[in-house]
Amino acid sequence: MNLRGRFDAVRLYQVLRVVQGLLFGIAAALNPVYRIETVGLDAFQLVILGTILEITIFSCEVPTGVVADTVSRRLSVIIGYGLYGIAFLGMGLMPFFGAIVATEALRGLSETFISGAQEAWLTDEIPHSSQPERSAADLIVQGSQLSMGGRFVGVWIASALGLISLATPLIAAGVGFVILCFALWATMPEDGFDRGAHKGAKRQAFF
Repeated sequence: MNLRGRFDAVRLYQVLRVVQGLLFGIAAALNPVYRIETVGLDAFQLVILGTILEITIFSCEVPTGVVADTVSRRLSVIIGYGLYGIAFLGMGLMPFFGAIVATEALRGLSETFISGAQEAWLTDEIPHSSQPERSAADLIVQGSQLSMGGRFVGVWIASALGLISLATPLIAAGVGFVILCFALWATMPEDGFDRGAHKGAKRQAFF
């Protein structure tokens, strides 16, 4: 069901930042412990993973920016969260180095789809929202605060889920991101995006 016409972009952005922070908090809290205790990675392998993440982000930032700048901000954000879900599910369900390498690269790709696109989407949609007088800069700062609050709660949830197994928080976060992806597909409006006006526009980092 398409519910996009019923949801206000500003309110949706605020809820999104809380949920985003919550899920990242769940995924990240015990991830280092999971990689060492369950997967059995050593220091060198951990460095490799960090390098792969950074290389992926650096390599894919411009290509994935084409989606947000010339096709759809909304689509770029939805793809990013969907890929996050797949990445975290893969991390939790396949505890061996080769799989973690692949999912870390996928996580980097996810970040490049969301990077800048989420805030660019908000900026485009504010004039079409119920609060057209709001400043995008103020909302983005507020969004960061909401995300931090969500992360704080997510850490505690991850601690409880970790009592089941160290993989459980990653699996739960992955499922959460997949659900978020479908929820955004059904509810995220896009009334202010002009493909022609944004061709070649430079995107700014979102984290």
